[in-house]
Order: sequence, then structure tokens, then C-alpha cells
Amino acid sequence: IPMLGDSAVMTDIYDEMPGKKSRTVMLVNTRSIVQNMQFYRSHYEKRGWKSFLFPVNPDQGSQALSYQNGDEDVNITITEQLGASVVVVNEVKTDF
Repeated sequence: IPMLGDSAVMTDIYDEMPGKKSRTVMLVNTRSIVQNMQFYRSHYEKRGWKSFLFPVNPDQGSQALSYQNGDEDVNITITEQLGASVVVVNEVKTDF
């Protein structure tokens, strides 16, 4: 899972079932919602992933991004809590 340099992983959950593998990682960093959003947009879009959600106004206190590349989906939520950003990245790979 890509992450900004000052990120700390809080949880990392992996699950595998027939035909599907998933991983959910929650991390915290001191970057703003906008900095996190720009990092993830750049990371996935430069690698040819298709975006399915358009960013909303980060002043709302949260952000959601969604990308797909073949049989892989990534959903990212970024929220601000107590002066830090909490980033939850969920990756799902379907083997059908």
C-alpha cells in the first residue's frame, strides 16, 4: 500500500476467500487532506488506474477516492481528526 513518508500504520487487515483477496490498511499522518489526496491521485493515475469518484471539497473534513485497474479495486477515505489525517485504503482483487 503506498503511503506518504510520515505515515504510521495503525491497522493492516488481510483477508482471502475463494475468488477474492482484500487488504484494508488504516494509517495516520500529519499531512493535510489535500496533500494526501494529491499523493494518492498522482500515485494511481500515473500508473493508469481509472478514477471513479471525483474529489469533493476537502474543507468538508473528508475525502473519498476510488480507482480500478483490471481486476483490482482501491477505495481510499481520508478524514481529519484532531489535527491529523486518517487514511483508510481498501484493496480488493477479484480472481474471476
